This record gives sequence, structure tokens and C-alpha cells, in this order.
Amino acid sequence: MKIDDKDRKILKRVQRDFPLERRPFKKLAEELDMEEEYIIDRLRKFSEEGYIRNISPKIRSNKVGYNASTLVAVKVEDSRIEEVAEVINEYKGVTHNYERDAEYNLWFTLHAGTEKVLENILENIRERTEPEEMLNLPKEKKYKLEVNLDLEDVKDG
Repeated sequence: MKIDDKDRKILKRVQRDFPLERRPFKKLAEELDMEEEYIIDRLRKFSEEGYIRNISPKIRSNKVGYNASTLVAVKVEDSRIEEVAEVINEYKGVTHNYERDAEYNLWFTLHAGTEKVLENILENIRERTEPEEMLNLPKEKKYKLEVNLDLEDVKDG
């Protein structure tokens, strides 16, 4: 699938904020000077081809009661990464979980209502997975508010 200039315009616009309106695709069409059906078809195609995962709200975790968050670095034997990742992914507050080619080879983010709940979850994960090491790196200050890919350098898929 090739990505052209019209596609880049659509992708740049929907990653910023999706209109919360009765006819959001019509609103996008008006803003982008395109046909509503064209935008719907292209977004469907992007989804089918795996270019976009979904269109969903960006929820501010602290506004809905998740007042504690952390980044966790785990050192685990390579042969156990999938097993440990599956256990970690069972917890509802886990939002990202990545394998890395590094000494600490599994990294995840965790959100909870309170620091105490967060600590309890981490202890439970530690007990269930028995990693070599696990570092709790709590958020002190947020600097990056959202990810918006420029897409200008993207010439084709």
C-alpha cells in the first residue's frame, strides 16, 4: 500500500484529535477538503493493512483516578521473556510492555489508583515471575504530552 499526500493529511489529522461529533468523518472531510466516504474508506484500508491500530480516546489517567504510575525495567532470562510478559499483561494497569535488546530486557508501564496499590501489584508481579532484577522507576514529571508523527518524510508504505 502506498501512502500519498492525501493519506498523510488524513493520518496527521486523526492522530491529533478525532472529532467528537455526530458525523466525525463529515467534519474531517470539511476540514481536509475531501469527500466523507473517501476518508472512511481510507481509514478502513489503513486499519485492514495494519497502518493504524484503532481510533480511540486519549484518556488522562490522573483525571480518571489513576494517580500513581511508573516505568518498570525487568531483567529476566531470555528463555522466559514471553512467559513473564504474559503474566505482566494480565494486570489491567499495564499500558505498554516491550522486549528490549539490553541488560534489562523487558520494560513496561503501570498505572494504579494509589502508590500503595501500585507497589502491591509490583510485588505480586515479582513473586509470580521471579525476575533476576526489577527496577521501579516512578514518574516524577511528565514532559511529553502526546505523540504526533510528522509523516512528511513518509513517501510510501
